[in-house]
Order: sequence, then C-alpha cells, then structure tokens
Amino acid sequence: MSRYLACLLFVSLGCGLAPRSALALPPVSLIGSSALGPARGGAGVHGDLSARWQLSPYWSLVTTGRAGGVVGHSAQPELLLGLLIGPGFGLPVGRSLMRMSLQVAHIHHTGADAWRARPTANLAGDSSGSVLHRSGLEASVGWTWPSLHEFSAWSLVLETDVAGGVLPASEALAWSAGLRLGLGLVPRSGR
Repeated sequence: MSRYLACLLFVSLGCGLAPRSALALPPVSLIGSSALGPARGGAGVHGDLSARWQLSPYWSLVTTGRAGGVVGHSAQPELLLGLLIGPGFGLPVGRSLMRMSLQVAHIHHTGADAWRARPTANLAGDSSGSVLHRSGLEASVGWTWPSLHEFSAWSLVLETDVAGGVLPASEALAWSAGLRLGLGLVPRSGR
C-alpha cells in the first residue's frame, strides 16, 4: 500500500511541476464509419466509432468501438460488439493522407436470440450465457480525402479503408475483410 501511495505522490508532484504544454492531450480526430464485407460465417456489416490520437506528425494511436453482425451459414445472425486499439501511420500525399493501422481486437459475439434474451449480460461480457470472447488482429489501409467543409477548429473529411481481420478462435469471424466508408472530424492543425 505504501508503494502505491508513494507512486501516486510521485506522479502527482511530477504532473504539478511539469509545464502545462507537457500535460496537454495530443490532437484527436473522431471518425464514424460503416463497413460491409465477407467473413468466414457469411457476410457482415458493422459500424465503427474511432478516435485517432496524433502522437507525432506520422504516428497515431487508433481506438475503435464496433457494433455489427454476420449473416450466413448459421441458423441465426451473429451479433457483435468490439473494442480495437493499436498504432496507426499516416503519410501526407498532397492535401490527402494515406493511412495504415494494425489493431488488437477484442470482440463479444453470439446469436441474435441470445442478445434478445440477455442483452445486459451480453453487453457486460458475461460468459455464463452464450456470449463468446474472441481476440485477434485487424489491419487496414486507408485514405483521408481533402476537407469537405471547414469549421473554426475542425475539418470534415471523407475516409475510405480496406481492412482485414483474424479472430482465430471464432467460428463465424475466424477471418473477415471489408470496405469501410466514413466521415471524420480532424483538427485543422493537421491530419
């Protein structure tokens, strides 16, 4: 316990003595997108809400929340919720930006009947029901197009991506691919 308090005190003092600019959060872009594509269990569609934290001119940290489903070989659709996180790399090309990312994915999925029967337990990831926890990787290559509209501190941009993912332990989502299209709010200081 004393080690924990000493560490907390050290961090607190360090933050108190650090210049204000060192404590500022990096610029963040917010992106809403939807994707359609094949998966091992059939065909799927999902929506994403992502935040891209710009750590340097080229590198970022990409976090994504996902909700969607796969319809196909099984008797009922598989519905899913997921969180993804990983590094991103961006290379300016004229007024556009070529992007790449590799994210670790953690997905909860189960049949539609189970979601209807126990929605709260499935949202919480309760494995005593039928929700499956699966982890894997997703890689994507994409393009951020020049600004569609300028606001005071933000630019509205169009983003397109091609993505592929693997969740090795999942029957329905052992592999997936998709085309993603979205709109993003990007700080005007840069992409």
